[in-house]
Amino acid sequence: MNSLFRTKAIALFLFLVTNIKKMDFSFERLFIFQLFYIAFFVSVTLMLLRTHINYDVQFIRMYSTTFLTLAIFFINPNKINVMPGLKIAAIIISVSTIFFAILFIYFPYFGMLTLLDTGGFSGIFAPAHYRRFLHWWIATVFHRASPILLFPLALAFYSFLKTKNIKYMIYTVMVCAALFLSGTRANIFSGILIIYLIFTHYTCFTKKRVTSAFLLTLTAGVFFIIGTFLLLTVADSSAAAKEGHLHSYIEIFRDNPQYLLIGQGPGSYFYTTGFGKEVTNTELSYLDLIRMFGIFFTIAIVFIYLLPLFKIEKYNVTRNFSIAIAYLAYLFIAGTNPLLIGPTGFVALWIAYVLLVQSNNENRMAVLEK
Repeated sequence: MNSLFRTKAIALFLFLVTNIKKMDFSFERLFIFQLFYIAFFVSVTLMLLRTHINYDVQFIRMYSTTFLTLAIFFINPNKINVMPGLKIAAIIISVSTIFFAILFIYFPYFGMLTLLDTGGFSGIFAPAHYRRFLHWWIATVFHRASPILLFPLALAFYSFLKTKNIKYMIYTVMVCAALFLSGTRANIFSGILIIYLIFTHYTCFTKKRVTSAFLLTLTAGVFFIIGTFLLLTVADSSAAAKEGHLHSYIEIFRDNPQYLLIGQGPGSYFYTTGFGKEVTNTELSYLDLIRMFGIFFTIAIVFIYLLPLFKIEKYNVTRNFSIAIAYLAYLFIAGTNPLLIGPTGFVALWIAYVLLVQSNNENRMAVLEK
């Protein structure tokens, strides 16, 4: 994991250096960077002043450096094209996921579990295993950055609807396959819902078929309710762990109401029945935020994560809607996985911010050309 962290740090440094001429220290983007560090240092200070709280020094160090990822916000969103890099990343994640899943299916004893669990890919993939989804067992290989695929999925499907170019459909199918093989219900459900909602939006606002869009919306609503029910009620080890985390959070906030206001502190330990031991964070990211930073800083941090959505000038533009729904789906997935505070979460925030700023600019130019 240390080597992987160093690799990410080097990649971030090279990315910032190669784009140094595109940097623009606007107040808004400086505020994003500073808010996280203010919340971090204030919360850590309050934690250290309460000497009875046990904490993990390594976790604090990791957080202090992880926030440096937010330096990518200093790059002017109007001067950078994120799409080529996003497409390449999506291809790498999708192809590697599909490849390892096939390898796991046909060569299950060919060192596959060792390769993904203790080998050089352990920081990139979760251990491969079979997982039951509804009535079927599927081979799953979870790439830890797979939720990022929601952005290229949404944009590729939108491009297919707009151009009817078969290459975008192939790209869409490839990304959908990777999301399905990731084995997480949130990934699979989000991918299907994104395609359905984008198609509904395109039918209503681009094709102007209001009646068809209305029927599709009703169907999507039913699908969403059923999908949410399945996500919340299907029992497995992951669901049981999350239920245990939730009960433990209820108990710790009931016994320590001050944690709701000022937090327990980043890196602080608390016991969760979900894992049956003391941990510094769980899979319930938004509750983690409240416990670590308190409700006031949590509201400010969530506002930052919602900031890209406030950038949207026209929701009736299908491209804007596609980006927004992909980002909302990511925030939904991050709520039940430790993918909110960290490099992956910050990159998702930045991608949504940049894409929506650029999309607004393109819409303005299109209006002026008319």
